[in-house]
Amino acid sequence: MKTDQIARVIIEDNSDVILNITIGNAQIGGSLIRWKNENTNLGKGKITHLTLGRGSVIKGKTLEILTNLVDINEQTNKLIVTYFLQNVTDPVYTLIDQFENEGAHFSFSLSITFN
Repeated sequence: MKTDQIARVIIEDNSDVILNITIGNAQIGGSLIRWKNENTNLGKGKITHLTLGRGSVIKGKTLEILTNLVDINEQTNKLIVTYFLQNVTDPVYTLIDQFENEGAHFSFSLSITFN
């Protein structure tokens, strides 16, 4: 199963934008981070304090994030992923869904354009 989301944020020109991703409900997973139309990975796996660049440099770019999850929590099939960006307006994006079956895989795709 896959869920796609699109977001737009306003950035501060003179500050670095930093990304943190938290996977909740005792599920496991990892993310792949890259700029749209570029092949270089900015980060993969657990994403903690990933510096994306100074606001004035990344303005106009679109960040693409793919987060893959596996249901390992026997207590719930619910999943939650929180994306937190420092030094932007609307810094928190929370995606919530539910696995169809115990042990299933799920992907969230989030595109963030920096204005």
